[in-house]
Parts: sequence; C-alpha cells; structure tokens
Amino acid sequence: YSDVILTTNMTMPVATTDGYDEGTFSLTCNASCEFGQCSDVVIYPQYCTGVGCTDFINMPIISSNLTTSNASYDAGNISNGATKGFYFTITEKELGSYIVRCNSTSSNSDANVSDETEYVLVSVVSQTNVEYENKNTYSVLEYETLDNVTWINVTVEAKSANASNVNTTLNILNTTSGIALWGPNDNKECASILENDTTCEVSYDNASYGYIIPESETAGIYKFNTTVIWSGTSSENSSVTFNMYNIPENDLTSQTDPTPFKFIKGGNGIYNFSIHNPWSKNLTLVNVSVNCPSATGIVCNCTLVGQTFQDYCEIGNVTSLDTKYASFNISTTAGTPVANYDVNVTVNYTNPGNQAHLWSEVQNKVLEIQSSEDLIVAVYNAPSKVTRNNNQNIYGKVTYLGATNKTNVWLNWSLPTLWSNITGNLTQYVGMLNYSNTSWNNITASISLSAHLGQKRVNLSSNSTEGGYDEDYAFIDVYADTVFYNLDVSNIDNPSKPYDPIRGQNIMIKAKLRYDNNTVIVGETVEFYDETANILMGTNVTDSLGWAYLYYQVPITSTTGNHTINVSYDGSSAIYTNFAEVITEINVHDILTLYNVSSSSDIVGNGYPVSLRVNINDTNQIENAIADINHSVYGEVSYPMTLISGTNESGIWEYNYTAWLYGTYSFYVWANDTFGLSNDTSDDIRYFNVYSNLSIRAITDKIQYGSNEDVKIIAHDWWNASFNYRVPVTVSSTSLETDVLIVETVDFTTNLLNLGAPGMSLDNNSVRVIEWNDTASVNVELNSSFVETPSQEIDLWEVSQDTPQSVDFTNGLNSTANTFGPVGSNDGWDWAGSVYGLSSTCVVFNNADVATDDLIRITIGDNSC
Repeated sequence: YSDVILTTNMTMPVATTDGYDEGTFSLTCNASCEFGQCSDVVIYPQYCTGVGCTDFINMPIISSNLTTSNASYDAGNISNGATKGFYFTITEKELGSYIVRCNSTSSNSDANVSDETEYVLVSVVSQTNVEYENKNTYSVLEYETLDNVTWINVTVEAKSANASNVNTTLNILNTTSGIALWGPNDNKECASILENDTTCEVSYDNASYGYIIPESETAGIYKFNTTVIWSGTSSENSSVTFNMYNIPENDLTSQTDPTPFKFIKGGNGIYNFSIHNPWSKNLTLVNVSVNCPSATGIVCNCTLVGQTFQDYCEIGNVTSLDTKYASFNISTTAGTPVANYDVNVTVNYTNPGNQAHLWSEVQNKVLEIQSSEDLIVAVYNAPSKVTRNNNQNIYGKVTYLGATNKTNVWLNWSLPTLWSNITGNLTQYVGMLNYSNTSWNNITASISLSAHLGQKRVNLSSNSTEGGYDEDYAFIDVYADTVFYNLDVSNIDNPSKPYDPIRGQNIMIKAKLRYDNNTVIVGETVEFYDETANILMGTNVTDSLGWAYLYYQVPITSTTGNHTINVSYDGSSAIYTNFAEVITEINVHDILTLYNVSSSSDIVGNGYPVSLRVNINDTNQIENAIADINHSVYGEVSYPMTLISGTNESGIWEYNYTAWLYGTYSFYVWANDTFGLSNDTSDDIRYFNVYSNLSIRAITDKIQYGSNEDVKIIAHDWWNASFNYRVPVTVSSTSLETDVLIVETVDFTTNLLNLGAPGMSLDNNSVRVIEWNDTASVNVELNSSFVETPSQEIDLWEVSQDTPQSVDFTNGLNSTANTFGPVGSNDGWDWAGSVYGLSSTCVVFNNADVATDDLIRITIGDNSC
C-alpha cells in the first residue's frame, strides 16, 4: 500500500439505542483520507451479537438479526483531507443485545473501522394482561347490550432492554374491527422509564362511570385492543377477545296458536315465548310477564304448572346454552270487541356479570278478534325469503266457525308482479263451508328471473254469498343469486408468472360481480381471503362495471407452495342479494436470496487463489450461480460457482479464482433457478486487490569458494512491477548425458489466452533459466540472453556455460529455414551460413560474427558454405 491513511467514524446515533423487533434506527458512517487520495473506498455497516462481542460481520440486507437498507456505500475516491459519509437505515429483526460500528475499505490503504461503536438493545414493550370486571370478578369473558363495562386494566412489560416514555391506548373493536365509539379511546402514560423485565399497569374506567354498551350493538366477537408506544420506536399492537350478546335481538322468540293469531270472540289462543341463554354461565331470576290487552273480556294467564292464576311466568335459572319457555292462554268473551290487539311480554333476569336487565314489550304479536260469522283465512307457513328464478310452494286455507253455513265460498291468491302459479289455482271455488270446516288452496309459484327484488306481499282472501270476508297475507323477501365472472390474477412484478408470485412481489386479483340476470352489481364489498394462510388479504368495492380489484403484496413471511384464494361476496339485505364466492390458487415461491457475499481475503498475491463465496436460499432448484469478476483495466469475466456445502435450496457456493493481473478487482454474484427466478448482488459490489509479493533476488558469482575467498553477491533487478503474469516452465530429464542441447517450446499465446489476457505481449528480457545443482542442493540461475530467429519459429537462449553444443539432425532441425538463430547474431549456431544468400544450406558454429572465425562448418547441398 501507499502511505495514505483511511479513517472511519460514526456520527449517528450517539447514544445507546433502545428498539424492538421490526423497529428501525439510523446509522451514519463517514470515511476520511489523509496523506493522499484513497481509491475505491467502500463503507459498510457492521454488527456483532452479545454484550462485549468482537466478531463483527458486514450487515446484510435480509435474513439477519439486524438488517440494513444498503449493504454498502461505494464512496469512490476520497481526496486528501476530504470526508464522505452515508446514512444507513438499520432494522431490528430479533430481540437481543448488539454492537454496531462502521467499516471502510480502499484499494490503496488498509481497511479501517470506527472507534465509535453503538450498543443496541432491541427490546419490545408489549401487553401482557388485560383485566376487566366480568373476567376478574365473575370469571366470564362476556358482556351483553346495556351492560356497564366498569373498568379495564392493561399491563405491559419491557423485554430485553429498558424502555422510556411508555404509553398505552385502549380501544374496543367491534365485529368489523372498527372502533366502538362507546368504549375507551384514551392515551395514558404507563411509565416514564420501564426497566427490562418489569411491568406497569394502566386503568381505564371513564372517570368511574364505566362504559355503557348500547342496546343496538351487534352481537359477536369483540376485542380489547391495546397499542403500546415508547420512545424511539413504532407501536406494538395486541388484543384480547370477549363475546358480546344482544339477547332481545337474537335469543328471544315467540309463536302463537292458531297461526295467524286470529279467532272469533268468545274463543281463545296460546302465546308461546322462549328465552335462550348464550352465556357460559346461568341466567338467574328469569321472569316473563305478558302485556295483556286491556279490552273487555280478554284475560291472559301463565300456563306453567302452579302459575295458572297469574299474568307472569317465573322461569328461575336458565343454564348455559339452554332454552326455557313461558306460555300464556289468551281468552275472550262474547262481549270482547272485534278488533286487532297487541300481545307481547316483558322479560327480567340477572346475567352472569351480575347485571340486571329488563326488556319491555318484546316479541309482539297481533291478535285479531273476529265475529262468529266471519271466515278465517290463513297463509300457512309462508317462507320469509325466496330466490328468484326458482319455484316456491305456498299454502293457504279458510276456516268457518259460525252457526250457519256459508255458500259459494271462494279462496283467492294474489301474487306479486312477474310471479306466476305453475300448479294449483289462483282462484279456487270452495262451494259451501259448514261449521268448523276448513278448505285449502295450495299453489306452486314461479318467481321469474325478471321478478322485482325486495319485500313483496302475497295475499289470500275469501268471501261467500253470505259475506264474512277475511284475508291474510305474508311478506316474502325476494333475493337474487349472484355470481363472479372473469376471475383473474396478474403478477405486477413479473407478468409472465401471474399465478406464481415470489415472496414480496405484488399481485392483482380481480373479479366481476353480477346478478343472476348478468347485470353488474355496483358499490358492493368483495372480500379476498387466503384460506391456506387463514388471513383476510383485503376488500374492495365493485366499480361502475362491477369489477372488484385487490392489489396485494405477498408477505415476505408467507409460506411457500399453493395458496387457495377465496373471493367472496356476503350478499346484502339492503339490495336483496345472495352470497357468492369463487376459488382460485396461486403458488407462492421463495425469494432467490443471495447474502454473505465474501472473498477469502481483501488482498492476495499475484498468482495466489482467492475464494469467492455466497449463501443462496431458494425453494426451487438453483440452476446457475455465476461469479462476475471485473478488473479495473482488463474488463469483466464470468465464472460458474460450485455448491460446497448445504443443499441446492440452501447452501454455500464458491469459485476459486487465481488472480494474475495486478490491481483492483470487483465482483458480484448472479444466480437463477429452474423456475426462472434470478437475482444478483450488483447493489452490493465487493472488492479484492492483487499485489506482487516483494522479494529480493540475489546470487553469488560462483557456487563454490575456497577459504578466505570473497563472495560476490549479485542483485538481479529483473522483475518489473508492471508485469501481470509469471509462467513457470519445468524441464527435467532422466538421461545421464551431459553437454546436450535442451530445447523447450513455450506457447505464450495459449498461456496468455488461458489466463484471460489474450493479446498481451511477452517481455523477452524477463525469461530466466534456473538449474538444479545436485552437489550443492540449490537452484542456480544460469546466465542467459534472448535471441530471435528471423522466421520467429524458435526462440533460443544461449547457455554459455554448456557451449559448444552438438546438433541433432534427427530431431526436426534439418530444415532449410533459418530457424536456429538470427542473421548476424552470435548464438554459437547458425543455420545457413554465408547468409547468407547461397543456395546451399549449412550449419555453422562460431564464437564470433557469422562467417568469421568459423569453428565448425557442416555443408548440406552442392555448394560449400
């Protein structure tokens, strides 16, 4: 490295950070340079786990206790005296204690970590208990309408670290998860400092008035919902459930005999009442009183054994989930006026929460008192609801209780518009009716697809020659079936895989809602539900074309595999529509995750391997993992990586790269799987640097010396720092011959190509010849120099210690080409003397210039050399 110095410091945060799982804080890292320019500076946030830990790692962007928004910041070059910084957002994923710091690297300076470290306590403050009167005093997790929720106490606890400014907000959520306006909605301080593993409690009692539940509140599952807020974090939300009952609306019923409730004066009928107990414990002191009409001759008495002379029935206790009955006889006299009268009851009881209730004038029935000469008409057991485009049986009768016969009696149905009868008669001739006789007229009505929706009246009437007209009716709600069309799923992030999203990707689900007659339904709520995960994905209201859309991000925590998606419509009593649903499936895949990208060393020597590794997680089979290596001068090359541990779905991949080129390398990893997913770490570029090892080469002028003889050390400054590669060539032989010519051919073109550096040139003067000296057991460098043949077919280096050499004419050298030495060069051997220029070819050995002081001439051909 050069003398430049890279320093790192951390400026934010400056105090211990208290957080909680899924909380965030900010970390600012700065890098400065002195004594020159720092090149290729990269800044990393780092952390280790545990109090006093020292095993820091670079903070990844996923799959870690602490994660960062950016795994690193490429600061580039930082000039002398300058500073560059980066603002990292850190997310706390797991409870515990951590230390964070900053780290910087440079291609021409040692890496440096910040002296400042941050102690991170990842805590959570959460609700541990919710108490309320019914639970604590009466051991029931239930309330009913008009109850008073007198008090609620919330307890919260800090875990893993102290927390400051702890506040709670309490709401009651109704069946639709909306805030019940009658309940608490207060933010209260629990503790200014809540120490680790301690609790605090907040009480809600509405200034001692409690919270009255409205009479109209819908029955169902409700929640005490607590939001806990403390300094430096978002909020923690939790809830506990309780059951809400509306007994008057859901648990009280009544019937009459006869039905409809009509008879002639002087007669009597029965009013039957029932009460169901939805609580987990007994209703007590249950009393039912009939509200009897105050008309002449009308008397109402309880029919229960022992209570027949009173207008109320004492039921006593109703055990959990049981139903009890009260029955009243309603009698009249001949003097009772012909009219319609209301008959209902008042109910008293004490519930398991020790709260008394009185429900007045509930379950009203209309009593029709008729004269003795009237016909009595009844629509019998008519349905309360029908669905159009269907058939419905409807039953009706007429009864006569008078003393004289009725003649020419008719029994006539009147149906709503677009209804028709397909069996039976709308107009039925009965003929004569005698005392206590009954005649029926039953029909099957067809409710057409075009029939109007809503509450419709079906009317039945009867008359005779002697009069006595009567009628009865039934109100029937007409509903329409609904259906979804064109259910479709699209993958916003990967349109080619609509039904195969990966975790974190965004999808859109749409469906068109129509009536049974294909008319679109506008303004209705559609639910999208993941049945596999058991979660509501969301809702949407149908637009003017009937479409409901859901834009949904697949949770990063979603299970992989098939998910059944249910798109449903609950129907509506307001517009008289039935339930509809449609099912589809999506196949959720895991993110192809690359993390812990690393090199075995930030600095390696020339010719030494560096191990490049990455962790890959994927639910699919990894098809390729590629290390993309880029040299600052010579460009980019990609190499396949190998799985070295773990499984194909979750393992460590590696490529061992031998670096010959001096300088800075950057690399990232790209991978794909058999499903077609791919990912890379191009936003987290890593670096390593290749430098030559510093060595001093020196040899003695001789290999043997006598005593008192000077030893001369000769330095060889032959290595050039700009060299990028060094290629070893080993020559060995088992032959015992001496003074023989050794010829070794080295294909530098192929060598350079294999090294990924095609087109580079050889420095001829860099070639060295080393001989093993058996006597001294050392390697000895021999004097050598470079000569080149004119044809450039063979490069020959003279080994002066071993001259003269013999020529082997059987070893491929007997060619007419001048391949053994250049013109005018004293290499000992020359091919084609006199240069030359003669037609004859000869081999010449000399110790001087060609054609001068020739020691050996060998003539090949007709002319002499």
